[in-house]
Amino acid sequence: MADNFVTNVAANGGEAPMSIMWMPAGTHTICATIDRKPGRYTVHATEGCVERLNTALSARKEGEGLKPVIFFDHKRGRAAAYPDRFEWGKNQEGKEGIMLHLTRWTPTGKAMVEGGEYNGFSPAFVVDESGNPIDLPHTTAEIGSLTNEPAFKENAHIAAMWNAEAELRPEYREIAAAWQFEKTTSKDKTEEETKEKDNMKAIAKKLGLDQNATETEVLAAIEALQDLKTDNGTHEIQASLDAANEELEETKKSLEAANKKYDELVDKTGNAMIQAAIEEGRIPAKNEELISTLKTTFKNDPAAAQTILAAYKPQQDFHFGEKTDDKKKKKGMSDYCQEECDKLNK
Repeated sequence: MADNFVTNVAANGGEAPMSIMWMPAGTHTICATIDRKPGRYTVHATEGCVERLNTALSARKEGEGLKPVIFFDHKRGRAAAYPDRFEWGKNQEGKEGIMLHLTRWTPTGKAMVEGGEYNGFSPAFVVDESGNPIDLPHTTAEIGSLTNEPAFKENAHIAAMWNAEAELRPEYREIAAAWQFEKTTSKDKTEEETKEKDNMKAIAKKLGLDQNATETEVLAAIEALQDLKTDNGTHEIQASLDAANEELEETKKSLEAANKKYDELVDKTGNAMIQAAIEEGRIPAKNEELISTLKTTFKNDPAAAQTILAAYKPQQDFHFGEKTDDKKKKKGMSDYCQEECDKLNK
């Protein structure tokens, strides 16, 4: 990316610069006309737009049609300058954007820029559906104009005397500079029309019509076919729907039975594992809250329930009433253990 573009008269020793900022970088909301209707639109200027703009510019320069030119105030007539190529870069002020190199200024354009009669520039371009400038107008030779009231206020100015606080004249307040701003290219429109015609031919062929049948004839054939299906196929369609609904109900019943069987199996397995944990002394038989929680966990996540059960270790206290002698039964486990320890110490 170049960063040494001189786009200002003052920075170019008082002479008209050979580069201008065609469009500032970034996203901008501007006032403009699109399809001859004034409004506010969003435009995105990025480095990726440069290649397609150069392709369009070369096609205009090398083709047999109107040669690209810079006008005054977006009015066809006298030329102010002639374009060479686009490039992404920065100017002497560090402002980034799409720069336009010029092959030459006309004597009138050069004199008006150097004399300060014109201090700004507004581009003319075509955008895609996302607002990216990717082409140049097909209906005019203009790719931009010298103007004192540019649509892009962030654009670098050619002369140094521009007043940033100046109000737009009434006739410019809605459309800014009335420059060309097309939403889709002529090529895109032609491709869309061709695709639409091809689709219509294919539909006509399927309906048994001539491929050159009109849209009215095609629509009439479709309506007639719909009426025929309604009259003759109602009972057949209803029978198919009824059969499909019966099959759906059977599937639902089978699924419900399978879910019920699965739930019963989970409950049975979970209860068995919980009971085994109680008998092994890993969980207390009287802790109803814990047992209830484990049963619920088994229903929702059997694997998690098994992991929880595995974490519990056997506790002798839980079997105190079943596996100890009468002496232990009469005394608490703590007292019994203390006595046994005292015996060992003696």
